[in-house]
Amino acid sequence: MIQEKIRPFIPTVCHCINDTGQGSIAALLPLFINLLGLSYYEAATVMLANTMCSSVVQPLFGYLADKVKLPFLIPLGVLMVTFSISFMGTTAGTYESVLLLALLSGIGSAIFHPEGALLVNRMTGPAKGKAMGFFAIGGNMGFAIGPIIASTAYTLGRQYLWIYAILGVICTLLYTWTFILSRSEEAEGVKRESKEGAENDWKSFGKLFFLILARSVSFACLNTFIPLFWISQLGKTAGEGNMALTIFFTIGAILTYCGGALSDRVGYVHMIRYSLMILIPGLILFILSGTPILSYILMLPVAFGVFAMYGPTIVLGQTYLAKNVGFSSGITLGVGITIGGLMAPMVGKVGDMYGLQVGLATLIPIAILALFVTFLLKEKKKES
Repeated sequence: MIQEKIRPFIPTVCHCINDTGQGSIAALLPLFINLLGLSYYEAATVMLANTMCSSVVQPLFGYLADKVKLPFLIPLGVLMVTFSISFMGTTAGTYESVLLLALLSGIGSAIFHPEGALLVNRMTGPAKGKAMGFFAIGGNMGFAIGPIIASTAYTLGRQYLWIYAILGVICTLLYTWTFILSRSEEAEGVKRESKEGAENDWKSFGKLFFLILARSVSFACLNTFIPLFWISQLGKTAGEGNMALTIFFTIGAILTYCGGALSDRVGYVHMIRYSLMILIPGLILFILSGTPILSYILMLPVAFGVFAMYGPTIVLGQTYLAKNVGFSSGITLGVGITIGGLMAPMVGKVGDMYGLQVGLATLIPIAILALFVTFLLKEKKKES
């Protein structure tokens, strides 16, 4: 049946559309500043409200996903994100309404990610790294596509942002047709695994949590400062800086899948360790680069270090918390993406005082500490 053929792709498609909405909020901030007269502080508060809401609520929905099977949360999360962005750009006429819609978008993201990662975990067998890497591609591509769609609204008008709602509806129909309308457990793509004998290794997960934070800081700061690096250090335009960021995320999407697939062969801990070994020298050289061509080339090792460990980190967290896979997914996918944004203003402050190169250099000791932590982690046995 055609449903069976496309079923493995649907979680990734949903992830892409969900994060396309999430990835567009930063690109829409200049629109809110011009239309509503927001200050930079108010605009930053919109972004903070979205990311903090998603970070705090996501583990709670992950815990709920471990207790009760709620497949409708996946399309509900996507609809909340896409419709919030559509209303935010087209009908919101006050700062308070934009702030409220940013909060709702964050809740939608929090609803989607744990249940989505749990679905992928149940659908796959031993090659979980490859499957999770493929699922994570959707998020990376969403963050790359989101700013492109959002920036088009500046040319075509605010009403163009209803495309997000249309994408959300299409995604919901695909998911409903592929999963929910099929009554059998197997058709839902969910293999209920017995949790008898499963144990939670909170000590190892605590160590892994530091790696999650370290990756989140690198992800958030590079997402924030790559366009500014192109402008201040390389003397390029804002458009070229945004294009560099899109290229960075596109490379990252490919390397996310590669990292997940390789982790099934070399081990999840080893894949994370190799990623950090490549990230540290790549980051040093990238910060010191003085030409656009060299910077583009050095994007490759930096992107490998940041994105290749993403899938293995998610799967490793799920193996450490075998009884609470949903909660683990809420941490790795929720907190692991958004909490690094809290560090970005501090890096920016250092950049204001001593230059952007020095600001970005603060990421290096964090990566070194993360590399050290990988030697304290133990590799969990894979499924047979």
